[in-house]
Amino acid sequence: MQILAAVDGSRASVQAARYAAVIALASQGTVVLALAVPGASRAPLPVAAGDAVLDGARAELLPIGAPLREKLLPGPPAEAIPRELHASHYDLVTLGSRGLGESGTPSLFLGSTALRIVRGAEVPVLLVRATEVGLPVGGEGVPRISSLLVPTDGSLASLSAADTAARLAQALDAEATLLHVRVTTRGREPAPAETELFALSQAPFARRGVSVRSLSLSGDPTHEILRVAREQAFDLIVMGTYGAGEPWHQKVRLGSVAETVLVGAPCPVVLTKQPALTEM
Repeated sequence: MQILAAVDGSRASVQAARYAAVIALASQGTVVLALAVPGASRAPLPVAAGDAVLDGARAELLPIGAPLREKLLPGPPAEAIPRELHASHYDLVTLGSRGLGESGTPSLFLGSTALRIVRGAEVPVLLVRATEVGLPVGGEGVPRISSLLVPTDGSLASLSAADTAARLAQALDAEATLLHVRVTTRGREPAPAETELFALSQAPFARRGVSVRSLSLSGDPTHEILRVAREQAFDLIVMGTYGAGEPWHQKVRLGSVAETVLVGAPCPVVLTKQPALTEM
């Protein structure tokens, strides 16, 4: 996999880059360490312009052994990173939940840069949440990725997440669990029959010869996803940006379930969109 690891000097972004390196190594891919340079308008920029940040990130990733390249991106991160994703082929982008220096946020937990990237990215986004004191959720160091939790509800975004999870599980030799939470709340659109839902979500795994187990529960989706993630100590959650029955404006931005899971998840989260709903 070709992975863009956006770093800014924050510990969360460096930890996210470690995830990029582990995934790239397992998939025989490459990590492109990228640093946005606000105020710069010309490209390409000399790598020396961001030596301190890039050197620090490179030093953390080199022991993992994944091939590395470095790239400076002219402009503010919220503009430069989406532009780079549009201009080149990537399979995944990684970043911290908040950029270095961001204090306020228009979302419950996402910094403004991360929120804009999630909204506009045409590829899955792996986010490492920063705690209140700036430490990456789940700790620091070379991550273990041996178990994936994949919430599914029949939405196109969740089916896209299942496909992403199948690719990751195959590359990492990881165990994957599909989780469907039956919602009884009035006012939501009816979900596909559970048997059909699991069959659709299992298809990407079957195509790759990857085993996957299925778990069905009843209750509030957010509560159950977070409870299962904590109790079974999953290493990564892979989910869509919106759920079945959520309003259209959330489908093109970030659904309430996805956002609340990001707030409370005990591990990093990979968010995927249905390509047709990606903002250009």
